[in-house]
Amino acid sequence: MSELDEQIQNRRAKRQRLAAAGIDAYPHRFEGSVEPTAVHDLYGGRTAEELDAAAIRLKVPGRVRAIREHGKTAFLDLHDGRGKLQLLVRKDQLPEAARLALDNLDLGDVAGASGQLMRTRAGELTLRADDLALLAKALRPLPEKWHGLADVETRYRQRYLDLATNPESRRVFELRAALVKGIREFLDARGFLEVETPMMQLVPGGAVARPFRTHHNALDLDLYLRIAPELYLKRLLVGGIPRVYEINRNFRNEGISTRHNPEFTMLEFYAAYADFSTMMEWTEEMLTGLAERALPILGAPAIAYGASGEHQAFPGTVSIGTAVLEQLLLEFGRSACEWAARLVFINGHGGNVEAVGAAVRRLRDEGRDAGWCPCSVSEGDAHAGHTETSILLHLSPESVYIDERRAGNVTPLAELMPTMRRGGIAAVSEVGVLGDPTTATAAAGARFFSEMVDACVTRVRRWTPGGDGMLQ
Repeated sequence: MSELDEQIQNRRAKRQRLAAAGIDAYPHRFEGSVEPTAVHDLYGGRTAEELDAAAIRLKVPGRVRAIREHGKTAFLDLHDGRGKLQLLVRKDQLPEAARLALDNLDLGDVAGASGQLMRTRAGELTLRADDLALLAKALRPLPEKWHGLADVETRYRQRYLDLATNPESRRVFELRAALVKGIREFLDARGFLEVETPMMQLVPGGAVARPFRTHHNALDLDLYLRIAPELYLKRLLVGGIPRVYEINRNFRNEGISTRHNPEFTMLEFYAAYADFSTMMEWTEEMLTGLAERALPILGAPAIAYGASGEHQAFPGTVSIGTAVLEQLLLEFGRSACEWAARLVFINGHGGNVEAVGAAVRRLRDEGRDAGWCPCSVSEGDAHAGHTETSILLHLSPESVYIDERRAGNVTPLAELMPTMRRGGIAAVSEVGVLGDPTTATAAAGARFFSEMVDACVTRVRRWTPGGDGMLQ
């Protein structure tokens, strides 16, 4: 017989002894109860003297997670999934039924205790129990204390066991409930109407996905489980409801993993008389509000921006052109750092400072020796027609210089030299110009970079970047 089988047999024998004594191992109710976490919330700030004077009597249920016996005295820990409360039990002061329940108690059982609240000499909030009842007998032991439930598949297949042993799993459920509530409150406050649309459909639409098929027996009709609610929600707009949303279950018969479930929850909301920019503003406002709502549960901001993992303010909306340019400069920078020790972005006349600065910050967060050198913008650079962003590269095996500026700018490099010398750049050669980066692909950028590598004749004698990467 295995150790597990032996434990199960012993627990069943204890249940049988309780039944023979007339004690129900699974009673239907435990009246007037306060869970352990609520006890700490209500009375955790009171001193021992205040508790003794108030003589607070409580009935507290919970799962038994620890039993420590010292002769005729026993200490038990009752858990409710979020916190625990210690019980102090003196066996000689318990009724006969309570003593029998205590003698047949195992870890994992659910018990309820009645008694007066106090603090021990160590200062721990404790219920001095004068009665104890078994509320549910566990026939299988919980995973052992120190390693817990580590197998991912078991945690997902047996959620009840995961919740009983991993406190962080309880927070996931609480967080999801808070976020769904926050979504409803946000949309309801803006005049959206929550609706329910059909889950079984004749034609699956609203997305491109492989559906699940089912059969309606009464109608002898093949149907599909929905893959998206989009088409039905839009029909409601046509019918005269200007703002609608649905938090719904969808089903897509396309693979499975611990982060991808074929059955999942989706939010879709639609508004008449609004364009994509309005929807973007609502989405940003909703997500930032949900992140703040998650703060009390997680104890930290829900979203971290930046490669360093620091919690920063929500970055807001950026233009697609700027985002693409930033990514392109970042890819160039990473490639350059594969063969050059240092990298300088020379932010040229009329250049996109936001994109250059963001690319440099990300490279520095990745531990690369990167910086940028600003150049003043002259009046001539602002003339009409200079709207296409280009990149000019200055390369050498020792260092790389990327000059990002407007297409059509014919300012001689000699005019940039004073600023570049202050950054320790001794000499520079022009090696080429790349077209509009908003339309360039990563492959095209890589080819361009490869062609330019052999054409450089620059040297760096001094490198003194400031905190933000700008050359001093």
